Amino acid sequence: MTWSGRFAVSMRRGETATAAVLLLFACAILWGAALMPSGTVGAPGPGFFPRALGALLALVSVALLVRAHRLDGAADEVVALGHPHIALTLVTLVGLALVFEYAGYVPSATLFMLVLLRAFSTLGWTRSMLAAMATAFVSYYLFVHLLSVMLPAGLLQFY
Repeated sequence: MTWSGRFAVSMRRGETATAAVLLLFACAILWGAALMPSGTVGAPGPGFFPRALGALLALVSVALLVRAHRLDGAADEVVALGHPHIALTLVTLVGLALVFEYAGYVPSATLFMLVLLRAFSTLGWTRSMLAAMATAFVSYYLFVHLLSVMLPAGLLQFY
């Protein structure tokens, strides 16, 4: 399936821009993680995993920058920006952020997964809804009961 985007850039410029944005995002994560106690490997603090993931993202971003500058003949190839699947995913994530605290984790995660499953899978409505609900409940159980992470219950209370 091809999609003709409204914006077109060279592959080198597109990959460089993407890697730079990811590197900025990694720096923001590392800055935020530096404000939290890191703990130790045996007893990680709240900043341990953000620091580790931010460092990993920074390394991958630098590798992408190096790769973008080593592109040969493909560097001049024009690529389209703005695929509709990316836009739908971003809109769905923003919607999740807006309703997460009020509606609670389970309804928000269910709706998020339902939209993505209906958009990107071949499942029908019933199977998509069952899969979305199962994902939300299983992940809620994993986070709350196994990892002791507090998630917003919202309108519904699950214990």
